[in-house]
Amino acid sequence: MNIRFPVLDSLAKAGNRMDYIALLNALEEPGHLSMGLLRQMKQEGLISGTFQAYSVVKLEPPGSALYLQLLLDLREAESDEEQNRAEQEAAESKRLAEKMEDHAREERYHIEQKKTTIKAALISALIALPVGMIIDHFGEIISLITGLFS
Repeated sequence: MNIRFPVLDSLAKAGNRMDYIALLNALEEPGHLSMGLLRQMKQEGLISGTFQAYSVVKLEPPGSALYLQLLLDLREAESDEEQNRAEQEAAESKRLAEKMEDHAREERYHIEQKKTTIKAALISALIALPVGMIIDHFGEIISLITGLFS
């Protein structure tokens, strides 16, 4: 932020003129406000005044123009920050959605694997039981069949 902004902001919000002492009190960090800065701003035609107790400091048209430009720059920077923050949030949301989708896909895969394992066990049991019975009683089945044809 431009070091002149707090001075210009205070004056603009006070109707373009302010008592010198009130200006000092209005600034959040008056340590940044030095007589050198005020004199420089006065030489640049941004403000006018004597900078003594009970004197009035005025915001001049070039100061108003600079204030408006600094305000626009500040708002543009805030807008850019907000846009960047929104883009980051969108990217984070997309990443979380993809992560949730991957998790759901893995969960579906595991459920299908469980179903396939259960089906394989059932089919194996259903096949093994009759085949086992046939093998156990193979001799009896053959003699029954040969007895039918003899």
